[in-house]
Amino acid sequence: MIEDDGQPSMLSRVVADVIELGEGIAHPGIDLRFQSPEIVFCEGTASAVFRILANLLTNAIVAIGSNPGGVRIAARVSERGWINIVVADTGPGLGSSTASCSSGALPVSMGLGLTIAQSLTSRIGGTLKLEETGPAGTIFVLSFPIP
Repeated sequence: MIEDDGQPSMLSRVVADVIELGEGIAHPGIDLRFQSPEIVFCEGTASAVFRILANLLTNAIVAIGSNPGGVRIAARVSERGWINIVVADTGPGLGSSTASCSSGALPVSMGLGLTIAQSLTSRIGGTLKLEETGPAGTIFVLSFPIP
């Protein structure tokens, strides 16, 4: 796991560790991919970002189950200087628990992993939004300022 050692951390290193964790729990029919430019972010966020992404990836792998599918993690820097990380899966969606969610809101009945992810996101001054969910998959967007 990533440790915050006071040194700037490369997002690609953090996500590579998350993908490695996912490969240990995903069956061979699940394709895990990451694409991003090299983005540096400073102390205090690497461990939190690792835990947030690990929770989202684990939830996605569980949702896909024994079916073939994939999870894509993509990152970019926004015009306002924030890092936006998209986690998209091909699972069956979050189901009826999200029917009453407003655009971008997380489900009220979210599990422990999403609760932890939301708490960590707040701690780093960011947002975690449910962008889309349905039978073709789910997309979450994690955004936080570059420290």
